[in-house]
Amino acid sequence: MSMDDGRWTMDDGRWTMDDGRWTMDDGRWTMDDGRWTMDDGRWTIKICLFLIQLKT
Repeated sequence: MSMDDGRWTMDDGRWTMDDGRWTMDDGRWTMDDGRWTMDDGRWTIKICLFLIQLKT
């Protein structure tokens, strides 16, 4: 998946998916089994949905 500007792609390694887990290349946050987590644990559903839209 990619956008025309190339910002979000599977190829450049910025986003990876393995068995349903999304990870960012710096490892700060992941989504696993539908649960978003961040170092400070303050993800909200709006943020989750927004990021999911960016990736699709």
